[in-house]
Amino acid sequence: GSTAGALVSQVAPGSPASDAGLTVGDVIIEYQGQRLCYAGGLADAVSSLSPGSGIQLKVLHASGRTDRISVGVGILSKRTATALSSDATTMANR
Repeated sequence: GSTAGALVSQVAPGSPASDAGLTVGDVIIEYQGQRLCYAGGLADAVSSLSPGSGIQLKVLHASGRTDRISVGVGILSKRTATALSSDATTMANR
């Protein structure tokens, strides 16, 4: 089947995402208990938060395991933020 959400395409070492256990290939399928229909929805929601804010995510790991994790919001570079906001619907076949 296929899963709608935000595909994790990069994780900076030592970042809040890395510390929370996110890895490249994971798919974020829920944000704050709400299903994600497209990757841009996550970027829009997170962009309004202050660095250090905590968010809850449901993640489908590349291994097939699903977890609920808490992640602190970090500071994104302009390049990373642009890449996130321009990412349309991501479908990951699992």
